[in-house]
Parts: sequence; C-alpha cells; structure tokens
Amino acid sequence: MDIVRALHKRGIVVFDNIYSEEEIKFFKDIFSKNVEYLSQGDDRRYGGADGTVKCKYVDGRKIFELGLVDKVLNDNLKGIIYKIMPDAQVWKFYYIQTPPNQTRPHFIPKGGGIGDFHYDRKNLVYKDDRIDFIDFSIYLDDVSEGDGHYAFYPASPVKKPLGFEKTINCYGKAGTAICSRIDWYHSATPNMNNKPRHVLRVAVCKNFFDIDDYIEERKDISNHYKDKDKFISFIFGMDRRWYKEVTAPSVKYNENL
Repeated sequence: MDIVRALHKRGIVVFDNIYSEEEIKFFKDIFSKNVEYLSQGDDRRYGGADGTVKCKYVDGRKIFELGLVDKVLNDNLKGIIYKIMPDAQVWKFYYIQTPPNQTRPHFIPKGGGIGDFHYDRKNLVYKDDRIDFIDFSIYLDDVSEGDGHYAFYPASPVKKPLGFEKTINCYGKAGTAICSRIDWYHSATPNMNNKPRHVLRVAVCKNFFDIDDYIEERKDISNHYKDKDKFISFIFGMDRRWYKEVTAPSVKYNENL
C-alpha cells in the first residue's frame, strides 16, 4: 500500500531503514553526551511530584550547533516528508532520553490521566484525506514491552478511543522510525525497564499552520542552509507564503524503504 494511502486509512506507517546501523549508533552516542534537563514550565505534564518523569533533551538549537541537522534530515527522510507533505514545515525537532525504572510516562496531556490517549494539536480544519500533521519518532535503541514504547489508535480522530478498542503498540529495533498523524489519538507509555529510552523526534505540519516553537532557531537554521540545502531551508521556514501554495524543492522518495 502507498504510504500516503496508509496514512489516510490507518494514520501510521513504520520504517526500519531510513538510517544505517552506524548512523543510529552515532546519533545515540553524540546525543547522550550532550543531553540536559530543560525547564518546561508545567510540572504536572513534564516532571513533578504528581506528574510525569523528568527527561533529558537535546533541543533543535543544540542539534544545529552540533552540525547534525542535515544528518538527521538525510535523503531518505527528506524523500518521505516530501512524498507525504510537499509544503511541510518543521514543528518539533529534538532528542529525548527517558530515564529507566519508571511507573509514569514522560508526557501526559493537560486534563488527562497518566498516559491518556490524546492528540498533539487540535485541528479545526481536519479532513481524513488531507494530512496536516505528521510525526517521526525514531528509536535509537531497541524498544519492546515496558521500554516506554509509543502507542497509537489507528482510526479517524473524530471519535476518541474509550480504552477497549484495538490500539497499536509500537515496538522495534534501534532505527525503527514511526511515522504517524499526531492529530490522531496516541499515547506515551512508562519506561519500566532498566535502561534509558532514546528517541529522536521530527514533527512537521502543513505550511498554513502557525508554529510558535523556537522561532529564532528555525530562522537561523533556514538561513544557514539557504545556499546549501534548499529543502532543509524551506522546511525550517524559508518561505511561509501559505496563500501562494508554495512547496519545498522536490526530493525523490526511495522506493526501497
């Protein structure tokens, strides 16, 4: 099945060969050496006595300073993004390390219970057959049951899951890349085992949506790649004229993925 059709129907597809084993090991090693705790401003959602566990991050600015933007956004990932969303804009771009031996997940939605199914942005113009938000969660180590895996409800978000419907638990080897529509319902799960969970996250949205996250960082990245990589420059905000229906420079999708 074509990946766009699969995303229309089920909201999720999974890849296991966007990066080589050497690239995955490189990402994990360098990110692990550069992590830090970030002040999120909401203890219940991001780390506090009654909320979630506190995680370590490498944010988009640091990924840029480490010279890794074009390594994360390699030709394979760029090709997938372009095939799904030619006018994509980066919305989230970071690495997260979740500590082991936890009973709570790294994120809970506002007003929700621990690990409650939620969507990341309310989409007032949602359509099943138009993909507005897409997320890549890339495991940098093996993730199985109890390792803080990603869970997804593979049905149109017009109806919230009540808890008894069939959901997808996303397990996989290091390098597994989960591509999902994050205006569909999904959930974090606790990392209950004895090793940290390492995840690289890249999320994009269609060009006509507002993006409030790290505006200055996106400008710097876009300007840096203006003459080096037109695709990367575009998706970090080079041309936000959504009313002109502009798209990124074409990137070929690798049919072998």
